[in-house]
Amino acid sequence: MPPLVDCFYSIVTTPPAELAPIQRLPHVDGLEPDRLAILIYLSGEAHGGTAFFRQRATGFETVDAARFPAFEAALHKGVSANGLPPAAYIAGDTALYEQVAMIEARPNRAIIYRSHLLHCARIPAEVPLSPDPRKGRLTVNAFLWSTSK
Repeated sequence: MPPLVDCFYSIVTTPPAELAPIQRLPHVDGLEPDRLAILIYLSGEAHGGTAFFRQRATGFETVDAARFPAFEAALHKGVSANGLPPAAYIAGDTALYEQVAMIEARPNRAIIYRSHLLHCARIPAEVPLSPDPRKGRLTVNAFLWSTSK
């Protein structure tokens, strides 16, 4: 299997009020521990960055196939107890998640992390969500295998 899994441009255009509940929570991009995410910021600091999280109920910062059932059960239990997150991009600690790290966007900055690490785009509320790549939060997202498949 080739090392490149996927690669694409991404621009954030969904207003906070239109986010689906799943978009308001940290996520993983894959359950495989040997899959890497490479994120290259093409826009500037005003567009936020990427935050990394720990699920409070389980203590998980990573979610692989073995952990997924416990992670999902804790998520459902947490949402039942605390309700859905507000219609906003996640910013900092919540009832269900603790932010453990934050990487600020910088033009041409690349970050590399395991795809099974809980993370979410950090989009400040005041950022205009322009579909124009010269003005919006534009990134390149690539996914690679860290070992031969």
